[in-house]
Amino acid sequence: MEEVQQTRPPDRYELLSTKLALPRPRPSLVLREPLLARLDEALEYKLTLLSAPAGFGKTTLVSEWIATRGERQDPLPVAWLSLDAGDNDPVRFWRYLMTACQVFRDHVAREALALLRNMPQPPFEASLTETALTVFLNALAQCEKGGILLLDDYHAITSPRIQQTMNFFLAYLPASIHVIIITRSDPPFSLAQLRARNELCDVRSSDLRFSQEETSAFLQQTLPVSLAPEIVLRVNAYLEGWAAGLRLLLIALRESATPREIEPLLRVFAGGQHALQEYFLTEVFNTQPEHLQRFLLQTSVLARLTGSLCAAITGERDSERILKTVARANLFLEPWSSSTLHPSPAKP
Repeated sequence: MEEVQQTRPPDRYELLSTKLALPRPRPSLVLREPLLARLDEALEYKLTLLSAPAGFGKTTLVSEWIATRGERQDPLPVAWLSLDAGDNDPVRFWRYLMTACQVFRDHVAREALALLRNMPQPPFEASLTETALTVFLNALAQCEKGGILLLDDYHAITSPRIQQTMNFFLAYLPASIHVIIITRSDPPFSLAQLRARNELCDVRSSDLRFSQEETSAFLQQTLPVSLAPEIVLRVNAYLEGWAAGLRLLLIALRESATPREIEPLLRVFAGGQHALQEYFLTEVFNTQPEHLQRFLLQTSVLARLTGSLCAAITGERDSERILKTVARANLFLEPWSSSTLHPSPAKP
């Protein structure tokens, strides 16, 4: 009896339009012109990678940049896709991405989307997806004006199959299309090759940190009273320009009206203010696998982290590899030396 190959029902992966909607730019009290200019310059590359821990203002910066570009004459069209853990099905992922790119030209992904809809059920075959991607890439090459494709929260994508096809997509992406990936950890596809070909622009936490001047300007424009320069210096030194920390500090300080009230509140905040702890727990710690949470808790007493020291504390023989995973995921660690890490003060 001849086996009938089952295909995906067309309504099985209904797409949410809100995942394709550009975020509303938040009112910015400090215009970060050097970073906005850097994103402009990055359009000369194939890929811009914004990789930094939670709360560094990655999405806020990009949405502000998009808004400023929209005010220019004849701006490039922008495709936006907000990703989550549910997008780890390869067909679902590429349907979302292709649909987002329809803003570049009407029906630019129509033929490729039809191929995806008619793909057989798992097991997944990369060659079939690459066939659809080939059709899609050829269609993108016909977009005379080009465009910008933004993938937000890419760290939610853990599927090796998607990473494999992303390698193919980026390798053959037309020069008229620029991709921006916003993520808390580096994607596992071939960044080294992109760097070697000078096709990658990196924007890291060190670039996104508020300078002392930006911290001062932010606090001056948002607080009901002026802070003494030495207090601003302490705030900047403790938070190290962490945007989310500054906003949480602002929420706490707005309840205080005088410098006399602010000073003790700053001491409480620096000692582990509840809002800062809650942010770290919900946005960073609780999203990690259980074994990694246990490792982070056990090693949190250490000022410097090495593989051997962490192994002694935790009993984990694989501590060196776990540390590399933690560093790669941008979990508020900074290099102390070539073999040593230390917790970033941005972590409560």
